[in-house]
Amino acid sequence: MGCGNSDRPSDPTLYSIDLFKEELVAVRKALDLQQIHLFGQSWGGCLALEHVLSQATGLFSLILANTPCNIQQFITQAYNLMNQLPAKVQEIIRKYEANGTTQDPEYKQAMEIFNHAFLCRLDPWPSCLTRAYSKVGTEFRGAGKIIDWNIEDRLSEISVPTLLLSGRYDEVTPACIETVHQGISGSQWVLFENSSHMPHLEETERFLKVLGDFLHDIESHQELGINS
Repeated sequence: MGCGNSDRPSDPTLYSIDLFKEELVAVRKALDLQQIHLFGQSWGGCLALEHVLSQATGLFSLILANTPCNIQQFITQAYNLMNQLPAKVQEIIRKYEANGTTQDPEYKQAMEIFNHAFLCRLDPWPSCLTRAYSKVGTEFRGAGKIIDWNIEDRLSEISVPTLLLSGRYDEVTPACIETVHQGISGSQWVLFENSSHMPHLEETERFLKVLGDFLHDIESHQELGINS
């Protein structure tokens, strides 16, 4: 709900992490997905973490691409990245966010500079990304219901084989991913040196190989009855 071409209710009380968790459970039930590899990218990874921590069953593996576990850490790191931008761009972003006027064209132009550095470094952006971002807004302020979302102290509960994927220039910085990596015992982390937040688009061939090798390894162990 509220994503892509789905319905977009204007009542903010309808949106909650619990609702998105229920939607994921409903999809699994409707499609009879009893055993799955669970992949989540960015916010989708946060939802995937919530699903795992809800004691979900039938999970062969967990793949988290560009995913934080602590929104406040993500926001702090994002502002650190902003400090690498030209001073004028920083000034514009801070001004409009302080005034709550992030729909202003000048703010959006400033955010485009940030996005081309830390969201997707391809120029021009692929049409799939352009279409996706025509339906959303982007800003630094962690406004909304997930501003205090933090499951860092629960990561140790995750025992499913886990792969972490992220970009060197990712807005979800390596520091954020390091927190997840340290928290999930035995997790694997692959850092894409020529990518930001979209390594599946920026380094597609390597991304697919890394993902494919991981899935093949997990399924091979499952067939042999080995717990990895």
